[in-house]
Amino acid sequence: RSLSVARRLRVFGISDVHTDWPENFDQLRDLPVGPYSEDALLLAGDVSHDLSRVLSTLELLKQRFGHVFFVPGNHDVYVSQ
Repeated sequence: RSLSVARRLRVFGISDVHTDWPENFDQLRDLPVGPYSEDALLLAGDVSHDLSRVLSTLELLKQRFGHVFFVPGNHDVYVSQ
């Protein structure tokens, strides 16, 4: 009889991605789709001061990770539309 080994959830954490800088957004966009689909990401603040960029960054990361948790940082608190 064979035993199946359950895949373990991995948890990654990043912060200060400042995706209002195009090169930073590009680095996140270059993360492959698939390898992290069952993993969790803690995005710990300082994404952007621009709401549309915060939302596009979160959407991009949701396409790559199974779970995305976001904690706003000081740049995100003063977000503008």
